[in-house]
Amino acid sequence: MSFRQLAWNNVKRNSRAYAAYFLSSTFSVMIFLSYAVFMFHPELKKTEMGQTAQVGMKTGEYVIFFFSLLFVLYSISAFLKARKKEFGILTILGAERRQVNGIVFFENMIIGFAAIVMGTVIGLICSKLFLLFASTMTGIDNLPFYLPVKAIILTFACFFGLFLGISIMTILFLRQQQALELLLGNSKPKKEPKISILLAFVCIISFVGSFYLMFHDLGKTYLYVLGLGSIGTYLFFTQLSVFSIRLLKKRRSFFRKGINMLWISEMAYKMKDNARMFFIITVVTAMACGFVSLIVSMGNETRDLYRKNPYAITYTPFNEQDQENWKKDIEEIDQQLESVGVKYEKHVQHSLQYTFKETSFTVMKASDYNRYAADYGLSTISVKNHEAITIFNSKNIAQLHNDSKKAVEHQQSLSKLTAKSTSFKIAGIEEINLLDRFGFSSLCVLSDEDFNGLAASLTKEEQGMDLSVLINYYIPSWENNQLPTEKSEEIMITKKIPETVVHGETGYAMLRGLHYLEAEQMYRLIQFIFLFIAILFSLSTVSFLYFKLYTDLQQDQKIYHSLSKIGLSQKEMNRAATIQMFVLFFLPLIVAAIGTLVTVAIIQGQVGLTVTFSPSLIAVGAFGTAQVLYFIFVRILYLRQLNRVMV
Repeated sequence: MSFRQLAWNNVKRNSRAYAAYFLSSTFSVMIFLSYAVFMFHPELKKTEMGQTAQVGMKTGEYVIFFFSLLFVLYSISAFLKARKKEFGILTILGAERRQVNGIVFFENMIIGFAAIVMGTVIGLICSKLFLLFASTMTGIDNLPFYLPVKAIILTFACFFGLFLGISIMTILFLRQQQALELLLGNSKPKKEPKISILLAFVCIISFVGSFYLMFHDLGKTYLYVLGLGSIGTYLFFTQLSVFSIRLLKKRRSFFRKGINMLWISEMAYKMKDNARMFFIITVVTAMACGFVSLIVSMGNETRDLYRKNPYAITYTPFNEQDQENWKKDIEEIDQQLESVGVKYEKHVQHSLQYTFKETSFTVMKASDYNRYAADYGLSTISVKNHEAITIFNSKNIAQLHNDSKKAVEHQQSLSKLTAKSTSFKIAGIEEINLLDRFGFSSLCVLSDEDFNGLAASLTKEEQGMDLSVLINYYIPSWENNQLPTEKSEEIMITKKIPETVVHGETGYAMLRGLHYLEAEQMYRLIQFIFLFIAILFSLSTVSFLYFKLYTDLQQDQKIYHSLSKIGLSQKEMNRAATIQMFVLFFLPLIVAAIGTLVTVAIIQGQVGLTVTFSPSLIAVGAFGTAQVLYFIFVRILYLRQLNRVMV
């Protein structure tokens, strides 16, 4: 028998152990090819959205390939550790180290090549369905099937290079060991897991520090929280969890009750042995849940912005003083609406960015503020001459950095505002959510007379820089309580507004409906890209757990076989094994869920999102549901193997 035949037979005999690894690799290849088929589609170059989709798909390809590299590398290293006894037998029979390396190399290449072929075939079979799904998700029409030669070549080259490179790297894992040591392999008696009380204490400090920093901004706080959280998570699995199990052992009444002695004793070793795997699974799951949470939040934010905006059209001149030119744009918009018989109201909003002696504010006249407050469903205010009311963004203050918070606190502590020739007594301070309404974080409202006098005191140059105007179109027939479609009246009419007005040189027209559809299309594209990546992450985590359980199967069979001889029943064995599997499957998920909720809550301000708690729960719930299904399936297979050795 040649070494190539021996490698092939090894793969066939260990097919059950390699099953999860092979299927996950196949799925990675399939998704990579599907993304490449979409990315190289000739129709995408014809539209701006298609070009954006190509960039997004390229990013997805990088993520898939990088994660596949880590997955394959870790999987192979775990398999090699579990096969020490086999390598010891080959060494006794006279095999040289290079020959053992050759067997391992051929095994890896056989599995890798089979995964590439299988993934490519399945990807091609499903490519038409994938293009239809992509067209529906992204809103990009006219994506017919084509022969994806470039996609096939790219997929084959990337993954063949990946498996070839890692197969060569496996030689580094096969360290020179004595035959006896190899023969013992995983059968050597395990030493009591060592822990450090100091490191367990550092774990607790890391978690406490992360929680503390959530409420104390140091500038880029999320980096410190992520750093401390990662350190705490790693030490939790390597130190604190083992220390907690040791404390359970000391509670004699609990430890000696029922089967607790059996599963607690085993968990101490499994937690220590699998600490790095648990850490990887936790990080991967947290990343996937975080991506899903942010994507769902983006969709909710896009829809909320449309529903909260009462103005179908908002025109912003680049220079308020250049009225002769930008008023032509307004006339074009008016003519377009009047030509189709649409009734509208024009609300003009003047504002001024003014630096008082004490601080800077965006200043608005009371009549403008009250009109817009009524449109947005806010309370109106009354301002007397030589008085001012300051308004702050209640949601945005908590997300500001230290310097910004100090500036806001300074503004809130003021009793008056001093201009060049007069001063204004602050008659009231209010906090409302202005972020998604007016677009200001802090606002000063003056009476109309005071505002006009303040604007008149500016030079022409200052007026051109600091004085601004918005022309908002309120159209009663275009209700914003229902999301628009391509065939909505609002969309059909605003589409006809000339490009010179929407993206003009004198001003910019923001069209509420079209802006929503563009944002929704971008959201669907991002959702489409990361949906399959999240599924890949989920499948990979269960693959880690599956082949780790399988590599420990022989050792567990010996333990339960011996215990069955002294009276352990099959029911008790099932309970003990189920408890251990439950911890292995769900402890990383629980830690990842907490990490997701914390991380997303911190970075939501960095990406401009306001509500992410509910989407985070949805993401965690989806992964939890998938994990339950995986657990039930793997438990059935695993217990079936253990039941065979029971006396």
